[in-house]
Amino acid sequence: MTIWRLELIRLIRTRRLVTLAAVFLLFGLGSPVLQRYLGQIVGSAVSGGMQIVIPPPTAPDGIAAYAKNVEQIGLIVIVVVAAMTLSVNARPQLAVFYRTRVRRASDLVLPRFVAVTVATLACYFIGAMAAWYETWVLIGAPPVLPLFLHIGCTMLYLGFAIALVALVGELAGGALAVVGICLVLLIAVLPVLGTVQTIQSWLPSWLPDSAKPLLAESATAADYWHAAAITVACTAVLLVLAVRRAGDATTARRSIRLVEENVR
Repeated sequence: MTIWRLELIRLIRTRRLVTLAAVFLLFGLGSPVLQRYLGQIVGSAVSGGMQIVIPPPTAPDGIAAYAKNVEQIGLIVIVVVAAMTLSVNARPQLAVFYRTRVRRASDLVLPRFVAVTVATLACYFIGAMAAWYETWVLIGAPPVLPLFLHIGCTMLYLGFAIALVALVGELAGGALAVVGICLVLLIAVLPVLGTVQTIQSWLPSWLPDSAKPLLAESATAADYWHAAAITVACTAVLLVLAVRRAGDATTARRSIRLVEENVR
């Protein structure tokens, strides 16, 4: 059995794939429905003669609601699942077993990264198609080309987030520490940097916010190519650093193993 097939089986048997699929499908089916009936829900909850006027939803609103859920709650789920998959150091005995037997450091990182990334992007795409269908039925048909441009932008961002987990997983100890560090960077640090007007369109966090501007046709693909290029470059750098870090740790543990064998 190859390590690539092993990681795919691990995703299935640990129900991480089911978790990702359930979360994205729930957001995809539920977000447009909530957006469509938000006015009625708020109106029924308000009492005492107070009136809250909510404008009628548009097609971009339905997709944007799904995008916002993915960027917030969905990102937390992705980071947790990725940390559980990529944090080899979380279990020392398993880490030593892997690191003293793999021939290449990339085998510690790339199979796990590819498996969890492909699973995440596939589940995200299924959720996006569900959101598109629900929006089309309840609100109106979103424009197709801007929709797929937004999906591509978000996929780049999610790949970047998982690559960040891969690197932090090699640097930090347990999975909980990996989750905490990555969420701080993705949910706190990047959005704060995004408030700086001069650099916000260059940051990876600019990509998942593309739903409403693209679908409302107030922005084009040209407005996001800087962030897309930076995101792809950062993803590659993060993976290279993760592999190098895994290689350093593997070499050290192999040396320890040889010393132990010679002592025996």
